[in-house]
Amino acid sequence: MAVVIALAVTFAVTHTNGSPGPNNVTPGNAQPQSGVLISDNCGSPNDEGLYEPATIQLTCGDGTVVANGLTWSQWGATTATGHGTVNEVSCVPDCANGKDIAYPVTVTASRPVKAGNGKRYFVRITLTFTANHPGGSSVQIFKACSYTPPAPYIPPCPPGDQGTF
Repeated sequence: MAVVIALAVTFAVTHTNGSPGPNNVTPGNAQPQSGVLISDNCGSPNDEGLYEPATIQLTCGDGTVVANGLTWSQWGATTATGHGTVNEVSCVPDCANGKDIAYPVTVTASRPVKAGNGKRYFVRITLTFTANHPGGSSVQIFKACSYTPPAPYIPPCPPGDQGTF
């Protein structure tokens, strides 16, 4: 199994459940069992993080990979698991002119890290493609952390996971 790692990529999310915290989640998703968040705004100054996002923008720089229609079956202190679709731009002949292709995935958020603001964030998003997948890899990994965080809401990368936004 080949693994693709996006080293200098962050992710952002939009949240359609309207959930400000683990005690207020619309039915249809898992009830969060922890206060761990997912970064929600590509590391911008107002990035407070969210629980159970419906959409995660996995490549903030170019927007070529987006997870959509996410529903969460588990949200714990060390991992969260969801299912949905990832849309990736094929980048053929190039990313500006490539087609948007949808793939069914299982999404796993993991490696919770405390940021300077005291909140914990999942800093690794692993996509496991459940049917067709791009290229030769059935797994893609994205990170949302920084080795030297520029702001209190950007968590540092765990040892062995260094990278930047």
